[in-house]
Amino acid sequence: VLFNKRLRFDVSLYNTNSYDQILSVDVSQSTGFRSKLLNAGKINNKGVEVQLGVTPIRKQLTWDIDMNYAANRSKVIELDQAGLLQNYVVATNSAQVIAAVGQPYGTLFGNAFLRDGVGNIIVNATGAPQTDPTKRVLGKYTPDWIGGISNTFTYKGISLGVLIDASFGGSIYNGTYATGTYTGVLASTLPGRAAEFGGISYYYPGNVKANGTVRLADGATVPAGVTVYDDGMIFDGVTADGKRNEKILSAQTYYKSFRTIDEANIFDASYVKLREIKLSYNLPSKWIRPLSLQGVSVSLVGRNLAILHRNVADIDPEVAFNTGNGQGLESLSNPTTRSYGINLNIKF
Repeated sequence: VLFNKRLRFDVSLYNTNSYDQILSVDVSQSTGFRSKLLNAGKINNKGVEVQLGVTPIRKQLTWDIDMNYAANRSKVIELDQAGLLQNYVVATNSAQVIAAVGQPYGTLFGNAFLRDGVGNIIVNATGAPQTDPTKRVLGKYTPDWIGGISNTFTYKGISLGVLIDASFGGSIYNGTYATGTYTGVLASTLPGRAAEFGGISYYYPGNVKANGTVRLADGATVPAGVTVYDDGMIFDGVTADGKRNEKILSAQTYYKSFRTIDEANIFDASYVKLREIKLSYNLPSKWIRPLSLQGVSVSLVGRNLAILHRNVADIDPEVAFNTGNGQGLESLSNPTTRSYGINLNIKF
């Protein structure tokens, strides 16, 4: 505390180890059981927590600013003392949350696009993206840092508080996006659905889909007896021999091809929220003294009022972060709700 309590500052550093997590591991079927519980594991957490408070104005009007910041780095040191267990599945949706030795706790693991040596996605003979046969680490659900800032203005018994909080870094498996893209119900799947939305004109020779698609050039004559479609799309990738992909897919096939590739449904989980606005009034002492009360305040409160910034569409990224082990995996979750209320606080 400095400058007559106008500046408040606190910093904490920590480096801790957590032991004996409860794990369910498979056992030989000859035992008559499928799994057993054991206490094992060692996870290291190190990080910093910072709190800063400033009072720029302290007259009839008081203005208090309070800020907080926290960053944590976790690492799985071991899963069993013998060192035989290197990966442990914590939760599964399509992607998985795993604990892996040497990785941060809460690693997201799943199917990825098959890529060439320079990172281009490789398509199959029909022009659809291929899945890498080896599952990959796709991110981690834990944020790089979290923080918040509150502003409180007080004047003659009336106070107004505004709280904004944020979380940056970390990833989320967006099951709503995966399903919505597959079924075509999201606005993001509109491109390519028709010519006015950028769809490419094409046809199937002989009207047989097994013959593959042929692009119909602008102004070209339509072959007799074939149906022309205008919902064609080309996936941005390369063929197995490194040539630029030119195969046309129907928009439906194009969007459906992402469903089983977890990497396509992993998004940055960062957000900034207007968490709370609170307007309070402290009743004057002369009003409550006859009632033998020390204080009475009435407050109007609104919480979860707005998402000011997010990097994932269609959902609130916070819905995938609960108190269970399945954090980071979202699946058709309900929208978060705003809440409004009146608080009455009485001090006897």
